Amino acid sequence: MEINIECPKCNHTFKKNIDEINTKFASKITEKEREEIREEGKKQGLKEGEEGRKKDREKYKKEIEKVSRVAQSSVKKSEKLSIPDKGKIAEKLLEEYLNSKFPDYPTEQILSGKAGGDIIMSIKENNELMGSIYFESKYGYDNFQGEWVDKLKQDMLRDNANYGVIVSTVLPASHNSDEPYIKYKDGLIYAVETDKKPNIYSIVDRLADRIKREYRLKKIDEKRMHNLTDNEKNAVSFIKSENPQLLIDLHNEIKKSEDDLDSIGTSHTKTQTLLKKQIKQKRATFKDFYEKLDLLDIDLGKVDDVIEKNKS
Repeated sequence: MEINIECPKCNHTFKKNIDEINTKFASKITEKEREEIREEGKKQGLKEGEEGRKKDREKYKKEIEKVSRVAQSSVKKSEKLSIPDKGKIAEKLLEEYLNSKFPDYPTEQILSGKAGGDIIMSIKENNELMGSIYFESKYGYDNFQGEWVDKLKQDMLRDNANYGVIVSTVLPASHNSDEPYIKYKDGLIYAVETDKKPNIYSIVDRLADRIKREYRLKKIDEKRMHNLTDNEKNAVSFIKSENPQLLIDLHNEIKKSEDDLDSIGTSHTKTQTLLKKQIKQKRATFKDFYEKLDLLDIDLGKVDDVIEKNKS
């Protein structure tokens, strides 16, 4: 493309091809300079990514501060109002986020002083309750505390919640930042960072699908059980419970005590007496358990087979 260029001294105008100028200028850039430009671009991209994450954290903190200032202002107008701590504000923001992303799953904040997590989400489909997820919000802590996990597990067991999620501003120092969340208690509880909203969405969506799938399988199982005889139902219930393992463990303990008794010399009369007493008690417990199974019309032959296959 040609352009007109005017000389500032003599006012003479002449034409010049600007594409030719650009081509000559570009040819003067060495390969080394090109590589430096590319590396500089990569560094700039990484810098901008980190700045973006930093801005997300700062944005969340500012959001907390803003709500807190509004509350402070309200307090000045009326001494009857109490100042909510930032932790409660964080809970409210978490609930608002969950409601905006999962409108089909109603949430409820658990009141302060009442046992339980901070928020409970009900997983529903066609207005049918399939299960629930407990949320524990943690804000302003310097370190992630393992006791949070144990407390949430207890709350879940008490209220029959399927899964639990700890949403915290801090995760354990050992956490791999490439992992979106941490799994605890064999996948019953997860921990995720407060400012990583996509990760919160991901785990909640995943757990909701899992609850629905488990609920449907349970319904199928209930229909199958409905068609069984009472004896068959008792047998299935026995197999699904921890009872077989209790019997197996008890049987193995008795066998071990008997072996220990055989290996002890006759001079150890006190030890022999103690072992004989333990064996007698364990046999009585085993017999009592066994007779209860018989009253339930459970096939004891199958019980014997289970014990025989699993004995140590």
